Amino acid sequence: MTSDYSAAKLFIDEIETSMFSNQGTNIKAALQTANTMFTKSNTSKGILLITDGENHEDNPSAIIDSIRDKNIEMAILGIGSTNGGPVPNDPLRPELGYKRNGRGQLVVSRMNPNLIRKIAAQSKGTADVTAEGFPDLKPILTEINRMKRSTGQEQEFDVAQNQYQIPL
Repeated sequence: MTSDYSAAKLFIDEIETSMFSNQGTNIKAALQTANTMFTKSNTSKGILLITDGENHEDNPSAIIDSIRDKNIEMAILGIGSTNGGPVPNDPLRPELGYKRNGRGQLVVSRMNPNLIRKIAAQSKGTADVTAEGFPDLKPILTEINRMKRSTGQEQEFDVAQNQYQIPL
Protein backbone atom coordinates (compact mmCIF):
# COMPACT_ATOMS: atom_id res chain seq x y z
CA MET A 1 0.00 0.00 0.00
CA THR A 2 1.57 3.32 0.99
CA SER A 3 3.02 4.92 4.06
CA ASP A 4 1.80 8.34 2.87
CA TYR A 5 -1.56 8.14 4.62
CA SER A 6 -2.41 11.79 3.93
CA ALA A 7 -2.09 11.29 0.17
CA ALA A 8 -4.08 8.04 0.33
CA LYS A 9 -6.85 9.75 2.30
CA LEU A 10 -6.89 12.63 -0.18
CA PHE A 11 -7.36 10.24 -3.12
CA ILE A 12 -10.02 8.20 -1.32
CA ASP A 13 -11.98 11.34 -0.43
CA GLU A 14 -11.99 12.42 -4.09
CA ILE A 15 -13.05 9.09 -5.68
CA GLU A 16 -16.58 8.90 -7.06
CA THR A 17 -18.29 6.26 -9.18
CA SER A 18 -19.11 8.90 -11.80
CA MET A 19 -15.37 9.10 -12.60
CA PHE A 20 -15.58 5.75 -14.42
CA SER A 21 -17.18 5.55 -17.84
CA ASN A 22 -17.45 1.75 -17.76
CA GLN A 23 -19.65 0.90 -14.80
CA GLY A 24 -19.69 -2.54 -13.19
CA THR A 25 -17.31 -4.69 -11.21
CA ASN A 26 -14.27 -6.39 -12.70
CA ILE A 27 -12.56 -8.15 -9.79
CA LYS A 28 -10.03 -9.85 -12.07
CA ALA A 29 -8.81 -6.52 -13.53
CA ALA A 30 -8.61 -4.94 -10.06
CA LEU A 31 -6.50 -7.82 -8.73
CA GLN A 32 -4.27 -7.82 -11.83
CA THR A 33 -3.60 -4.12 -11.33
CA ALA A 34 -2.89 -4.59 -7.62
CA ASN A 35 -0.56 -7.51 -8.41
CA THR A 36 1.61 -5.30 -10.65
CA MET A 37 2.02 -2.56 -8.03
CA PHE A 38 4.48 -4.42 -5.80
CA THR A 39 8.24 -4.05 -5.80
CA LYS A 40 10.54 -7.06 -6.02
CA SER A 41 11.81 -6.42 -2.47
CA ASN A 42 11.64 -9.20 0.07
CA THR A 43 8.95 -7.66 2.29
CA SER A 44 5.45 -8.74 3.14
CA LYS A 45 2.77 -7.63 0.72
CA GLY A 46 -0.98 -7.37 1.09
CA ILE A 47 -4.06 -6.43 -0.90
CA LEU A 48 -7.22 -4.94 0.55
CA LEU A 49 -10.15 -5.64 -1.78
CA ILE A 50 -13.33 -3.68 -1.05
CA THR A 51 -16.21 -5.01 -3.10
CA ASP A 52 -19.88 -5.87 -3.21
CA GLY A 53 -18.90 -9.22 -4.69
CA GLU A 54 -20.76 -8.69 -7.95
CA ASN A 55 -18.38 -9.68 -10.73
CA HIS A 56 -19.47 -8.63 -14.22
CA GLU A 57 -16.39 -9.87 -16.07
CA ASP A 58 -14.06 -12.89 -16.33
CA ASN A 59 -13.49 -15.41 -13.55
CA PRO A 60 -10.67 -14.12 -11.28
CA SER A 61 -9.46 -17.60 -10.21
CA ALA A 62 -6.16 -17.54 -12.17
CA ILE A 63 -5.02 -14.17 -10.77
CA ILE A 64 -6.07 -15.21 -7.25
CA ASP A 65 -3.89 -18.33 -7.58
CA SER A 66 -0.99 -16.16 -8.78
CA ILE A 67 -1.39 -13.78 -5.84
CA ARG A 68 -1.49 -16.69 -3.38
CA ASP A 69 1.57 -18.32 -4.98
CA LYS A 70 3.52 -15.06 -4.56
CA ASN A 71 2.64 -15.06 -0.83
CA ILE A 72 0.70 -11.82 -1.18
CA GLU A 73 -1.87 -11.71 1.60
CA MET A 74 -5.45 -10.64 0.94
CA ALA A 75 -8.07 -9.09 3.15
CA ILE A 76 -11.51 -8.58 1.65
CA LEU A 77 -14.18 -6.20 2.90
CA GLY A 78 -17.57 -7.01 1.42
CA ILE A 79 -20.04 -4.15 1.66
CA GLY A 80 -23.64 -4.09 0.51
CA SER A 81 -27.07 -5.54 0.91
CA THR A 82 -28.02 -9.05 -0.17
CA ASN A 83 -31.52 -7.67 -0.88
CA GLY A 84 -29.97 -5.14 -3.21
CA GLY A 85 -31.22 -1.86 -4.53
CA PRO A 86 -31.72 -0.08 -7.83
CA VAL A 87 -28.71 1.67 -9.39
CA PRO A 88 -29.28 5.42 -9.88
CA ASN A 89 -28.47 7.03 -13.23
CA ASP A 90 -26.69 9.78 -11.30
CA PRO A 91 -25.90 9.16 -7.60
CA LEU A 92 -25.88 12.90 -6.95
CA ARG A 93 -29.28 13.43 -8.63
CA PRO A 94 -31.65 10.56 -7.75
CA GLU A 95 -34.54 12.42 -9.39
CA LEU A 96 -33.04 11.35 -12.76
CA GLY A 97 -34.25 7.81 -12.14
CA TYR A 98 -32.56 4.43 -12.16
CA LYS A 99 -30.65 2.34 -14.68
CA ARG A 100 -32.56 -0.22 -16.74
CA ASN A 101 -31.32 -3.23 -18.67
CA GLY A 102 -31.99 -3.99 -22.36
CA ARG A 103 -35.42 -5.41 -21.48
CA GLY A 104 -36.47 -2.28 -19.59
CA GLN A 105 -36.16 -3.88 -16.14
CA LEU A 106 -34.53 -2.04 -13.24
CA VAL A 107 -30.87 -2.92 -12.68
CA VAL A 108 -30.54 -4.11 -9.09
CA SER A 109 -27.14 -4.30 -7.42
CA ARG A 110 -26.77 -6.99 -4.72
CA MET A 111 -23.87 -8.04 -2.56
CA ASN A 112 -22.63 -11.56 -3.26
CA PRO A 113 -21.15 -12.77 0.07
CA ASN A 114 -20.54 -16.25 -1.37
CA LEU A 115 -18.11 -14.92 -4.01
CA ILE A 116 -16.38 -12.75 -1.40
CA ARG A 117 -15.84 -15.75 0.89
CA LYS A 118 -14.78 -17.92 -2.06
CA ILE A 119 -12.07 -15.39 -3.04
CA ALA A 120 -10.88 -15.23 0.57
CA ALA A 121 -10.69 -19.03 0.81
CA GLN A 122 -8.90 -19.39 -2.53
CA SER A 123 -6.36 -16.70 -1.65
CA LYS A 124 -6.00 -18.04 1.91
CA GLY A 125 -6.98 -14.58 3.07
CA THR A 126 -9.73 -13.24 5.28
CA ALA A 127 -13.14 -11.77 4.53
CA ASP A 128 -15.40 -9.50 6.52
CA VAL A 129 -18.90 -9.02 5.09
CA THR A 130 -21.29 -6.30 6.25
CA ALA A 131 -24.50 -4.59 5.19
CA GLU A 132 -23.91 -1.63 7.50
CA GLY A 133 -23.77 1.86 5.99
CA PHE A 134 -20.94 2.69 8.36
CA PRO A 135 -19.30 -0.68 9.05
CA ASP A 136 -17.13 -1.54 12.02
CA LEU A 137 -13.67 -1.65 10.44
CA LYS A 138 -11.85 -3.04 13.49
CA PRO A 139 -11.69 -6.65 12.21
CA ILE A 140 -10.31 -5.67 8.80
CA LEU A 141 -7.89 -3.13 10.32
CA THR A 142 -6.66 -5.80 12.73
CA GLU A 143 -6.00 -8.05 9.74
CA ILE A 144 -4.14 -5.28 7.88
CA ASN A 145 -1.99 -4.58 10.94
CA ARG A 146 -1.20 -8.27 11.17
CA MET A 147 0.02 -8.10 7.56
CA LYS A 148 2.56 -5.39 8.43
CA ARG A 149 5.40 -7.81 8.81
CA SER A 150 8.66 -7.27 7.07
CA THR A 151 11.62 -9.54 6.74
CA GLY A 152 15.07 -8.33 7.57
CA GLN A 153 18.09 -8.93 5.43
CA GLU A 154 21.22 -10.63 6.65
CA GLN A 155 24.54 -9.27 5.51
CA GLU A 156 28.07 -10.44 6.22
CA PHE A 157 31.24 -8.51 5.66
CA ASP A 158 34.91 -8.83 6.56
CA VAL A 159 36.86 -5.97 8.11
CA ALA A 160 40.02 -5.58 6.04
CA GLN A 161 41.74 -3.13 8.38
CA ASN A 162 40.89 -1.52 11.71
CA GLN A 163 41.85 2.10 12.22
CA TYR A 164 41.69 3.77 15.61
CA GLN A 165 42.37 7.33 16.64
CA ILE A 166 44.75 7.69 19.57
CA PRO A 167 42.93 9.28 22.50
CA LEU A 168 44.48 12.53 23.72
